[in-house]
Amino acid sequence: MAENNLQMRRADFEKKVMEEKKTALIEFWAPWCSHCRRIAPLFQQMAEEKSDKLLFGQINVDEERDLARQYGMTVIPTLLLFQGGQVQGSITAPGSIAQIEDFIRQFV
Repeated sequence: MAENNLQMRRADFEKKVMEEKKTALIEFWAPWCSHCRRIAPLFQQMAEEKSDKLLFGQINVDEERDLARQYGMTVIPTLLLFQGGQVQGSITAPGSIAQIEDFIRQFV
């Protein structure tokens, strides 16, 4: 997965998700993860289509080990939905945009 504008470091995450408390869908991933690479285009497409409703971001678990540990990442890719700085739900290894959209609809 190539670096893109969705990549977040801890400082970005703290500011945008935790301090500003934006509703956000954050993917925890790793470049060596084949399923992460497979859903990357889906996540990117959703970010382009729905950025007016949600903040989208990706956290590389290899680069942000403490953040991954803080949120209990044991399986990747895992998507967490945040509202008001709090985790509202998670989905692990989604296989389609429809699955991700159904997950989002539960909370937004």
